[in-house]
Order: sequence, then structure tokens, then C-alpha cells
Amino acid sequence: MSITFHASQPEDEGRLPKLPRVDLPVLELSDIPEHRPLAREALLVDALTHASLGNLHLLGESTRAALLGLGLIGEAGKPPALQVVRAGEKIVFVAHQIPADVRTLPLRVIALAVGRWGEKASCAFAQHLYDLVEVCGGGRGPKGEEFALQVRKLVLALHEDENLAVGGFGERLELALQQRLSHITLARNLQWYLTAEDYYVQREAISYLYEVGRHNSPPFLVGRRFAREQEEVRRRAEGIVTRSYKYTHSFDRFQRESRRVAQEAPSLLARFGEQCFDEAWKLKALDYNRPPGPGFLFSNVRMESLFFQGRHADNWYREAYRPYGRALEQLPKASYLLSRFCHGIFIDAPEYYLPVGEASGGRRELYGLLLANNHFTGSLDLAGLFPTRILRRKLLAACQDVRSERDDPGCDDITAPGFNLESLARECESLGLPALRLANISVAFGGAVAAYPRGSAPFYEWEAASPREHSIWQDRMGRTHHAWRALHFDDLGLEAAQLVRKRIEVLKPLQEGCRVVADAAEGLLNVLDLIHFRYDSWKCGLTPKQPDDALMLSEALEEHRVLREAEAGSHEFSVLCRVKRYDWSAAPEPLLDTHSLMLTIPNRPVRQLSLGRDSRERAAAIWRAEVMPLVTRHSMWGERVESEHTLAFLPRSHVPKV
Repeated sequence: MSITFHASQPEDEGRLPKLPRVDLPVLELSDIPEHRPLAREALLVDALTHASLGNLHLLGESTRAALLGLGLIGEAGKPPALQVVRAGEKIVFVAHQIPADVRTLPLRVIALAVGRWGEKASCAFAQHLYDLVEVCGGGRGPKGEEFALQVRKLVLALHEDENLAVGGFGERLELALQQRLSHITLARNLQWYLTAEDYYVQREAISYLYEVGRHNSPPFLVGRRFAREQEEVRRRAEGIVTRSYKYTHSFDRFQRESRRVAQEAPSLLARFGEQCFDEAWKLKALDYNRPPGPGFLFSNVRMESLFFQGRHADNWYREAYRPYGRALEQLPKASYLLSRFCHGIFIDAPEYYLPVGEASGGRRELYGLLLANNHFTGSLDLAGLFPTRILRRKLLAACQDVRSERDDPGCDDITAPGFNLESLARECESLGLPALRLANISVAFGGAVAAYPRGSAPFYEWEAASPREHSIWQDRMGRTHHAWRALHFDDLGLEAAQLVRKRIEVLKPLQEGCRVVADAAEGLLNVLDLIHFRYDSWKCGLTPKQPDDALMLSEALEEHRVLREAEAGSHEFSVLCRVKRYDWSAAPEPLLDTHSLMLTIPNRPVRQLSLGRDSRERAAAIWRAEVMPLVTRHSMWGERVESEHTLAFLPRSHVPKV
């Protein structure tokens, strides 16, 4: 059903037209059992749609009661006469701007909001969803998918209390929703500015970030004297934000590879952890839909399992990973977290001890990096540095044997409330420790030091006294411009040279903060990249302890066998693809469909594989001769080494042309 209803219409003209009475079965919510919530939500969406078109007689008593309770229909005159109120009309409109399989999400938002704040909340959240259509666009294609993503995030935010005011309905909630919408718009334009290839898209984005976002600048005086340092600070900050955003595209590569295909065999990722780390743990997760979800924690890399030894090999690795600084040196001490919610990396090294508390005290705290899955968090912040002791305490209490088929009753549930970016930030605040947010406009333009929260020591104590309430000295994230810090000497009557020296002196701590935070964030990102690169090599048989270059073929054939025996639907079968190792957002190239076992190699005839013994041997020969050259190359010593491509299992819905 297509419904047109635009925000630009006047209030009196915005209501949907009344249509002639139609005779269809009455929609009765009580006919659907409560253990089928999705079906109940779908019925309410259909009922509200019919009601908006004037067919209120199709609503059964239980359906009417539910919609009345949600504040989407109201009484008109004497009962049982009803009418669809503005909130209901807006929900009908937004429900038809997203793909059909998630059309019930707007109604779920209203139900969660009303359950927390009462019936009056339906108007505020219906308006927020309505405004989201204006920001993201709707309908089929990327715009509708972006809108659906933001609605999913709002559902998660309501579950997890992220980025929303609590404690009652009123001005605080209205303000929180306005701020959320503003931050969504800022984040979209920031991503376009940093990653879009179209010059005009970038230009429009930077114009918005300057005029509306009122972006900050690095903590330097304007002029040629500091131009080089200022550009270096901004380059590093933009690089950190860009890499953080790009990691949000990586989670679909691990979705299939973190699950076991057969009950008796561990997943690919679990086998990688067992073989290449001294400690490999599985996280106990009782609720797969609550952050951080199921996942793994690996510690202490076995270098001899991931890297070939010898002079030629050492030279090749050093040259290949030169852009990643000290990552190769620090890799043995790294702990790696991968869950449905996030990537995490923790290393005990001097550059990851960040200053906290008063500047004069010299106190430092060890920090680790979390990069959130944009599709599995209600937070609009997607990356941050958090104290390692907080993260380790929560993770180690939930660790159980990586091969265990049943949950250990002696372990904590990692999905208990508290492991999302907002909850972690609140816990840090309660301990007097700053939680550093890395992926936002303040960091991208103001330098990495702006990851520290507003008013926090040792870099931003002065910010508490700065102007507030949408001052021209603040960006749209509420952070005060660094220039304001240098201007309060103007009233001291100093000579020009003294004034310049004072300004330079007062900005030096912020400049040092930019370096310290950038060193930590870049170092942790580099080690995380290196672990993923070696995992890619391990899958392709390019590591000492895993030389089988047909491992991914064997895994695909096993998936076909197991799911065929289980009579699974085609949507449950993954697709083995050739993907770019360094660019997670690049379109994948499908090679082997695990449902049909059709092997598609560029410039080669399509082949049908099968499970017979002879067929497996022929398939392995084809694989080594024609597929492996697509993801490897030969070094100057004639050895097969990694290329810019690798192999990955992807969900069927994420692969075009399948």
C-alpha cells in the first residue's frame, strides 16, 4: 500500500483522505497469541492503516483498545465513535517508508515509549519518526534502508536507555529527541565529508558542518607559524574518525564465520582463536539481541602460528606492515574482543596510559578501544576509548570454554545491562574517569583531544565556565571552541607580544592532548587491523599452522551438507565472496553460493560443484588453480603471499547478484 502524506502540507490538509467503506475481515488482536509479538505488531500496523483510510469498522475491540492505549487513535464524541489522531497518521506514513520486513518497527518505538512515559509520549516519538523521514528519506533503496537503520537504533536506545532522557516525560525528553535528530544529521554529513567520492557531496557536507554544525578547529593560533602542526592534528583526527566509521561495515564478514556450522565442530573464528592465541574464550550471552551479544575474547598471540619465520619472511612482514607503526611489535601482548556489538582491542603498553584527573597529579589510566556495530547499538557514538580495568572485569567474568556447547552456570551473563557505550560512559563517570568518544564532529575538526568529555580533567576543566545554550562559541555537539580558551586574556591589557605568548602557552596542553590521544587511538586501530589481516591470511592457508588453502571451500561444502540435511530455507545459506581486505564498504564479488554450490569465477564458465569424494578432489584442484590466484600473489622470492583481496562468508541478503 502506498500512502502519500508530506510534512510540508498544512495542518488541516495533512490528514489522509477518507475512502468508501470496504468489507474485509475484522482485525482482532486477541486472535493472535502473545508469544507471536511480530505478528501482533503487523496486525496493528495494518489496522492503523485501514483506520487512517476511514475504515475504522475493521478494528476489533481488542485492536481498538491497543491502539487507544498507544495514543494513536482517540475518541470522537460519544463512544464507540473513534478517529485517527495526528500521531497515528504519522506512524502510518513512516511505516510505509521502510522495507516491508521491518515495517512494524515504528509501532514498536511507540509501544516502548508509551510503556515508559505514558500515552503522551506517542506524540513526541511519532513526530521524531516523522522528522527522521525528512532527514534520511524513505521508500525503497538506500534512503529507506538508512531510515530503517535509524528506527532500529531508536528501538535499541529505548531498550538500553542510550542517548535518551529518563525519569519522566516532559521538556527533557523533547529536548533529547531534538538533540538525537541533530546528531544524526551531523553524523551523516560528517561521514559524507570524510568518505564520499563525489566532490559536490563533500562540498555540501562541509558547508553544512561549518554553517549549521559550527565545527571547532585544532588548538592553535591562526597563521602560517602553526599551519603545519594544525594540519597534522586535523589529518590524524580525521583519519581516526574515518577508520572508526569504516569498521561499522566489517561486522557482516564475521556474522557467519563466528557461528558453528555443525554442532560437533567449532566456528572458523573459534578455531582461529584456539590455534593462534594462548587464551581463547567464548562469552556467555543469554540474550543474543542485547549488547554485546555472543562473542569471543582472545589473548596473547602465538606469533609462530601467524607468521612464517626466517630472514626473507621477517623482511617481507616488516615492509608490508611498515605503515602500521609498532603494531607488529605490540601484537603478542594484545587481547582481542569480537562480538555482535563491537570490536575491542586492549594492550598494556605505555602509550595507552592516558592522563586522567588533575594535570598536576600526573595520574594515568590504561585504556582500550571499542568500535561499535552501527546496526546493534542505539548510541550515535560508534567508537571510544574506555578504561581497560572496567572492560576486563565485565569480560573475564563472562568467559567460558571456547568449545563449550552449554553455558557455564558459574559465569556471568555478558548481556546483562551495562555493556553498551552509554552505560560504560556512565560507569566511567561514577569512578571519576573520562570516557573518550572518538567518532564525532568535535574530534574530526577540533583534534583528538576533543574525545575527552566536556569539562573533564586534565584538558577541559576550563570548559565548565564557557558559554552555553547554543553559543556561537560551541559546535552542535555542545563542545566549546578551542579559540574561546585563548581569548579570555583580551581584557588583561597586555601588549600584543605578551598576549600572543599567553595564548600559545594556554593552548599547549590541548596540543599535547591531541598527540597523546591520537597515538593511543591509532596504535590500537593498527593492532586491530593487523589481527584482522592475519585472520584473513589464516583462512587462505597463508600461515604456518594452517596451510590448507582450500579451508574455505571445505567450510562451504560442509555448510551446504548440514543445512540441506536440515531442510533450511535458502536465506539461511551464506555466500562465499571475494572482498577487499582494506575496504569493508566495497561491494563483494560472489564466488560460491553454498545453497546451489554454483562456482562463479570471473571470465570462466560457471561450474556446479557436488559433495562426492571425487567431486571434492576436483573442486579442490579448481579452487587452488583458479580461486586462490584471485586472493593471493607471488612475492619476489616466488612464495605465495597475501594480496589486497581475501575470502569471506557473507549473509545472502548482503550480496548483490545472488
